[in-house]
Amino acid sequence: MIGIVKTAAAAAVSAALFLGYGGSAPAQPMFSDASINGAYASLFSGSTGGSNPEALSGVGIFVADGAGDLRGHETYTINGAICNAKISGVYVVGANGSGSDSVKFITKDPGCSSGTYTQSLVVAGGGQLVLLNNTKGGQITEEWHLRR
Repeated sequence: MIGIVKTAAAAAVSAALFLGYGGSAPAQPMFSDASINGAYASLFSGSTGGSNPEALSGVGIFVADGAGDLRGHETYTINGAICNAKISGVYVVGANGSGSDSVKFITKDPGCSSGTYTQSLVVAGGGQLVLLNNTKGGQITEEWHLRR
């Protein structure tokens, strides 16, 4: 009798899994430019590219409009200089949560220079993004955290 009960229970579990009960993966969220919307605090560090790489680290505040535009401010150190820069840029997010941005930064501080950079990004959920600099030779990683 115990063998029959065990066999019936195993058959019920197998049928439930076959029909999709208890064994299906949750639906993946759909992402878009609207997935990056609001004010973010950022933290970044790494090294610049080029023939003479320089270490840098910094923080920033970015405001994304949910439609692909961003603006903000960064403070960073590079080669002993403290730099403050205004930033503006654009971003795009695909349905799978990956995307990219392109940012222009302008600074007038001594020992600092203005320029542009691009990054690959991933929407990590919970108001966080993970970014990696794509500028040739640069090795800069960054995290954005939604400010609540």
